[in-house]
This record gives sequence, structure tokens and C-alpha cells, in this order.
Amino acid sequence: MGKIDHLLREYSLDVISQGISVFDMTKLMADKGVGALLVLEAGKLVGVTREGDYVRMVNLTRRPVQEAQIRELIDQNVIYMPLEQIVERCLELTQEKQIRHLPIIADGYLIGIISMGNLASAVILGQEDQI
Repeated sequence: MGKIDHLLREYSLDVISQGISVFDMTKLMADKGVGALLVLEAGKLVGVTREGDYVRMVNLTRRPVQEAQIRELIDQNVIYMPLEQIVERCLELTQEKQIRHLPIIADGYLIGIISMGNLASAVILGQEDQI
């Protein structure tokens, strides 16, 4: 199986700034049909926010989403992979760390995000080609 770079061309990069409201975040997620957004400041990856983070905030705090800011939901412990990594290792990492979205970094810059489902599909297609 090949490196991750060939998959990134097929998927869009969904990023936001930590200064937007949680309401705007959820609207953007719904509009794009995604479950996670990477948070960037000055081009640097500072975290990730997921729909589950939003659900927990609403259920636990009962705070209106129009008042909350993204910076309150950011998970700063972002697990990522370098662009040169092979697809199988990326899939192993998503399973090992139980994450659904994996940011891809090259030369210190965020260049894409790949879902566990996309990685699994790529591995299956590669196996079918070998068979």
C-alpha cells in the first residue's frame, strides 16, 4: 500500500479559528457534513473540535451555544501523522488511539485530514488489487 499523500487529494480540509462561536461551528459542520473540524491559528494546528465535544457541552452545562466559543471545546492533544506515512500505519494509529479523524502534517504545516473510514477503504481496495 502507498503513502498517505495520494488520499489527501480526494478530501477537503475543514478548519476554523478558535474565535468563532460553537453555534457557527455546528452550522459549519452541518453544512459540510463533517463530524470534526481542525482549529488553526496563524496557520498552526492548535487543536481539534468534534461534534461529540459539542454534545457533551450542551448536555453538561445547559449553556446556549450562541454564547460559547470554540476555545472552550478544543482538544489540544491532537494526534497526527506526517505526509510520508503509509496508509496502513495511519489506520493502525486511528484504531489504537480510537480516533476517527487524523490530521496530516508536512514541514510543520497542516495539509489535510483523513477519516478512519477513508483509510479503511483504501486498505481494502489495496488488498483487492493484490488478490
